[in-house]
Amino acid sequence: MSKMMRFNETKPKLSYILEFPKAMAETAKVMEFGAEKYDRHNWKKGGSMSEQMDSLIRHAVAFQNGEDSDEESGRSHLAHIICNAAFLLENYERFGGKFDDRDWGNY
Repeated sequence: MSKMMRFNETKPKLSYILEFPKAMAETAKVMEFGAEKYDRHNWKKGGSMSEQMDSLIRHAVAFQNGEDSDEESGRSHLAHIICNAAFLLENYERFGGKFDDRDWGNY
């Protein structure tokens, strides 16, 4: 019996995401918090890349300084970092440079 044909060679193997179940569960909890605070799809509207980077960096600095959880959400700073990085990448891919307000050193 022959196996069904699939043409997946050039497609991303999204199942890799499932290899991080704890990280993805914590990230989902941050997304739930954001959905309650703002709106489930608020992040999809896009926005200033520098503001998203500011949020990511604030969580990274807090974690670096020994704070494991965000005071407001009670969730892991690392999960907040994952969310902010995902928002940046997804919106950059979705909108291109529309919200790219990074300072390119033009001063």
